[in-house]
Amino acid sequence: MPTWFFLAFLTMIGWGLWGFFLKLASVHLHPYQVLFFTMLMSIPIAFLALLSGGFPSSFFSRGSVYALAGGLCMSVSYIPFVFAMRSGKVSVVVAVTALYPLVTIILAYFLLQEEIGIRQVAGITSALLAMFLLAL
Repeated sequence: MPTWFFLAFLTMIGWGLWGFFLKLASVHLHPYQVLFFTMLMSIPIAFLALLSGGFPSSFFSRGSVYALAGGLCMSVSYIPFVFAMRSGKVSVVVAVTALYPLVTIILAYFLLQEEIGIRQVAGITSALLAMFLLAL
């Protein structure tokens, strides 16, 4: 088994558990509390990851700005996600929000000039159809 596949599998398991526990939390807490506790848990993990890799000389760089922008987008998007989890079915909310790569693909096409082939267009179309069917 390739290393990347094993790591992707671990990520899938972790994110699956995350969605499950988030639904449970959203039933008992206000979405802002869920956001607070989730982010609170990520701080020590981020520090451990940083310490385990050392402090490279390029710690603050253009990449840092992009990482901060990504963190801002993720954190702000987390709020409507938790509200959706609170009132919707976890199976549908997670499935619809898991289509976020569509946004990444479109941005990559227009801003990074990445190619999108016919298979990718078919996949995007299928994903949009899936989102429509899930929302019914």
